[in-house]
Amino acid sequence: MPTTLPAVLWFALSIAAATGAAAQAPSTSPLAVRLGPADAPAQLTIFCDIEAEACERLMVLLQRAIDEHPGKVEVTFRHLAADGHKPSALAYRSALAAARQGKRWQFLDMACANRDRLTDAGLQSMATQLQLDVPRFESDAAASDLAQVLEDDAAAAKAMSVEAVPAVFLNGARVADVSTFDALEAAIKEAIR
Repeated sequence: MPTTLPAVLWFALSIAAATGAAAQAPSTSPLAVRLGPADAPAQLTIFCDIEAEACERLMVLLQRAIDEHPGKVEVTFRHLAADGHKPSALAYRSALAAARQGKRWQFLDMACANRDRLTDAGLQSMATQLQLDVPRFESDAAASDLAQVLEDDAAAAKAMSVEAVPAVFLNGARVADVSTFDALEAAIKEAIR
C-alpha cells in the first residue's frame, strides 16, 4: 500500500508524466466525490489519504482552482491510504454516504480539515453540521456498494502505479508539481487553452 509523504517532502514532490487509459478515466461510480462539470476541459483526478496533512492542503488548492476557473475544472477525489489508516477509509465512506444526500464535496472538505475528528462520533457530528439526515447517513455509510468504490479506487491506483499520496492527474497525465497554487494553476491554464 502507498505511504503518506511527510509534509516537508510533499512540498518537494515532483512526479513524472504517466501514460495509460487508467490515468485518463476518473471514477465512473455515481457515488464518486466530484466537484465541477463532467465536460470541463481540465479534468483532475487526485488520489489522497484524508488523514494526510498534504491532502488537506491540496483540497484548499483544488477549491481555489475551481473557483478561479468556473465551469472549466472538474476534480474527482479517489481514496488511497496506508493500511493502518482506517479512519481515512471510514471518512471516505462517509463522504460517499454524504454524496447520496448531495453533500459529497462539502463533507470531504470538512473531513480533510478535521483530521483529528475522523471517528464515528466526529463524522456523525460533521453530518449534523451539514444538515444531513443522520440515520440515513449512517445506514448509507455502512452500505456494501461503498466498499466496491474503495476497491475500484485501489485498483485504479495500482494500474496507474500510484505509490505515494497525494498523486494528481490532469487529463490523464501526472502533474509534476502541486505544492503551490501557482504550480497547479500553470498546469490547469495549459489544459484549458
